[in-house]
Amino acid sequence: MVFPIIVKSFEISEYGIYGMLNMLVVYGSIVGSAELYAFLRKELPGKERNYQLSMYKSVHLPFLLFIIVLVAVLLSLNLEYVIAPLIGASNLDAELTLVFLIIVAEIGIKDIIRYFVSVKKIQLSNFLSFFNQQAWGLIIISLYFLEFDITIMLWLKIRIFTTFLSWFVGLNLIGLKELYQAEWDIANLGKAFAFSSVILLGVFMTQTGNFLSRYLITEMVSVKAVGLFFFSMKLPQIANGFSTNLINKVSRVHLIEAINNDDLEKMRTLGGKLLIFNVILYTILILPIMVNIDGLILLFGKEEYLVTKPLIYLLFCSFYFQIFSLTYYTYLFAKGRKDLMFYISLGKLLANTLLLAAFIYLFGLIGAAYAFVASHFLNFVISFFPYRKSNLIKLPSNINKFIWVGVSVVLLFLLQLYSKSYFSFDNLYYIFISSFISVIVPMGLFMVVGILQVKGRKVSINW
Repeated sequence: MVFPIIVKSFEISEYGIYGMLNMLVVYGSIVGSAELYAFLRKELPGKERNYQLSMYKSVHLPFLLFIIVLVAVLLSLNLEYVIAPLIGASNLDAELTLVFLIIVAEIGIKDIIRYFVSVKKIQLSNFLSFFNQQAWGLIIISLYFLEFDITIMLWLKIRIFTTFLSWFVGLNLIGLKELYQAEWDIANLGKAFAFSSVILLGVFMTQTGNFLSRYLITEMVSVKAVGLFFFSMKLPQIANGFSTNLINKVSRVHLIEAINNDDLEKMRTLGGKLLIFNVILYTILILPIMVNIDGLILLFGKEEYLVTKPLIYLLFCSFYFQIFSLTYYTYLFAKGRKDLMFYISLGKLLANTLLLAAFIYLFGLIGAAYAFVASHFLNFVISFFPYRKSNLIKLPSNINKFIWVGVSVVLLFLLQLYSKSYFSFDNLYYIFISSFISVIVPMGLFMVVGILQVKGRKVSINW
């Protein structure tokens, strides 16, 4: 895992700059790929392969060409110096040049991953996503143990190589020959733009809010403070990445297909499963982290990062509101409710800027965590409110069994908190055993009460 190596190799302020550069890559790649992300997820499920390839080619290539031209213009005009102050340092021209190149390749990769998800080739999507995320990390780990000095510039150079390599691998997985032979239809581009224009604006506002939130921490507190904040975000993001993203890739495309087909019963059942199991898996993952928070902070970082514990707890809570809003936002998206999605994005932008500025002014760094909770809560309220009288989620008929498992998990958590006083908080064996028990016991209980049924290699859910 490369995260501890990066954290331990940099001073807190350097880690803040690293985080801001990485945030810029995320910002540029998500906004730059928003048009295809939104359109293909709605348009491609259940269609013929020739249509899918034609739609991908007709929509993706013009937008990608536009992004390449835009990046070339920015670099030719030497506009890096304008962006550098947003990162927290003014001498990052060379680093920002590499960041812009990484953004272009990341857009290409994200589009391919989302194409595979849309056509239900989940294994290829997971492989490419994993390869892109882990390739540069494995190289960093190797160089670290070979006693190379890990610097921001070295990280960027490695990221350039692995990102373009991942893009090339993704294009070959689609099939370069088939993609070349696919029909290019400008009508598809117009159709995509008509649907995605508001979504693109919404994504732009949301990601701008996310980036500005980190910038405000840098500007109103310090670069060191944003380093602490990026560290506090990492553990909640890891838990969310292993739970929400894992379930969404498998089930969300089926939910969108059910909504498009007006299959109300299937939609309600899938919506319920998406909500319940996101909450369950996320809770199972964060409980051992909360029990062993001190040891994990020292394992992943340094003693100076122990001050981030209150931020981590608050950020754990904020992701629950994101999970609650997921099914409702998916329904808005699949039904093409661009007006409401625009209001959601506008609300998140306001929450991530105005509330953040106010909370940081009143409470300091922890105010940033308060603002994130408020932002995710506002997102949930706006997503839920239009359908508050509609029954979009079907809870399981055996909900009492879920409740009994939940009570057992809470008791297990309290028992671990009590027993923790007899162990050294940084004991890796205890952390491993605690995490193992926290995952295995709930899974075993689900099987005992008959919710999970395993036959051979097939896992079914009794709903």
